[in-house]
Amino acid sequence: MTSETLDGYEEGTWTPAVHFGGSNTGVTYGSNNGGSYTKIGRFVHVHGRVELTSKGSQTGSATIRGLPFTCSGVQSGASSIEG
Repeated sequence: MTSETLDGYEEGTWTPAVHFGGSNTGVTYGSNNGGSYTKIGRFVHVHGRVELTSKGSQTGSATIRGLPFTCSGVQSGASSIEG
């Protein structure tokens, strides 16, 4: 191991948000929302929890917003969560 091994290490918190069909109009949250992350180099492990009390009248796919870092756009499979 070298002294640079953990140079890119960071821990923090983030606030997840949910959009439906690209919009968050009418979305309201309960009290169990929050998240944390650990970054080591270019790898970020994200944990989040969301409690919705209303999703509003929006339709469409649900997406998670507010991630602490921008995804690189690199995918190792069919998962859209990777980037």
